[in-house]
Amino acid sequence: MTGATQFSLSQLKAATNDFSGDNVVGSGGFSVVYKGVLRNGLDVAIKKLLISDDFPERRVHHELNVGAKLQHKNIVKLLGYCFDNKEDERLYLLVQEYMPNGSLGRVINASRLDWPSCFKIIQGIAQGLHYLHEQHVLYMDLKPANILFDSKMNPVIIDFGLSIVLDDDDDEITCDSIAGTMGYIAPEKITGAKISMKSDVFSFGVILIEIITGRRVTPSCDLPALSSIEMIRAMKGLFDPAQVKDSQVMEINKCMKLGLMCTEWDPIDRPTMAEALELLE
Repeated sequence: MTGATQFSLSQLKAATNDFSGDNVVGSGGFSVVYKGVLRNGLDVAIKKLLISDDFPERRVHHELNVGAKLQHKNIVKLLGYCFDNKEDERLYLLVQEYMPNGSLGRVINASRLDWPSCFKIIQGIAQGLHYLHEQHVLYMDLKPANILFDSKMNPVIIDFGLSIVLDDDDDEITCDSIAGTMGYIAPEKITGAKISMKSDVFSFGVILIEIITGRRVTPSCDLPALSSIEMIRAMKGLFDPAQVKDSQVMEINKCMKLGLMCTEWDPIDRPTMAEALELLE
């Protein structure tokens, strides 16, 4: 596997104190994630994938192949992998860079940042998603829990188990099942219509508005324009409204408008991530 190291099971056991429960830093429907320390002192995240009918072996190889090709500051870096087949158990583990500052999902309503820090997070998510789309990767499950923070609080998109790599000449595809997380899924996924990069754009828009307001929106949600400093200071999102300056009101309102554009019901009416990034920059 190009760019990824093959680790032995003994190396990863040593790194995690034999996969001790004390080292668990996250879990989901298809995986358990451990913090590990390699022999060279490097902190890593070791993702143990749980094979099931809903997450078969082919998805493991897909996530490995996709992750090995991606190189961007806002995309988690795949460092290596380990496949260990025993008679009673088949182990599939991915080794990734460790993110020490938790997920956006954990801090979105618990932390209070100044607006420039929040804007940096919004831009970073947009840059990462735009890069994926440039690589013809349809992410499929963008949500706060899948956005972690590195040591400098840069947002990093993780988990490519549900992603789809489109052919160069494909703009949209038909998906047989609803992949993603309710509340962040674009309406076309639920109605069975064709999905596209614009489906990821919808999820980005939901997150953008949630960062600002603390509210998760729907396509029919009616949110007011944040036209005054008083309205902004009533928000309960990620940033500290008490620190907002009058000069930042226009920028915050611009981000709100972009979020609403991204969550339009019809994908045609949503911007591309390239267009969204241009508006942010």
